[in-house]
Amino acid sequence: MDHMKITLFTLLISCFLTMFSCKKEGCEAGTGGEVTLKILPEHHGLSIYNSQNYRDTVYIKFNASDFPGPDRSNFDLVMWGNANENFVKIPGLKCGQYYIMVSGFDTSAQWNIRVVGGLPLNFSESSGEKTVTVPVTE
Repeated sequence: MDHMKITLFTLLISCFLTMFSCKKEGCEAGTGGEVTLKILPEHHGLSIYNSQNYRDTVYIKFNASDFPGPDRSNFDLVMWGNANENFVKIPGLKCGQYYIMVSGFDTSAQWNIRVVGGLPLNFSESSGEKTVTVPVTE
């Protein structure tokens, strides 16, 4: 009976040590994942469409929640949209914290002006597509 108690106690201690010594894999922003971001720039609530001459551009900074500055070299990834679409897709991301900046051109008759905007983005999904609306302004 004592041998069984000692064995059970040893087994329980081993289980607790194993449970608490293992670290869960955290989210480290970057490429190499299975998440696709679909970035939709909006100016005054209206979609900004890519034109043939001026495609929307998305600048991404990994592991950041603050604007890294206007210099393009401060960003880790730059992606462009396709003509006549109102979004830019960024495939192959891992979960984590990102700062997203968007530059586009509002070609509506009311504005016809370059627009920019950005926001921090944090997500924990490890796969799938995530749609994000980014407000832009003159």
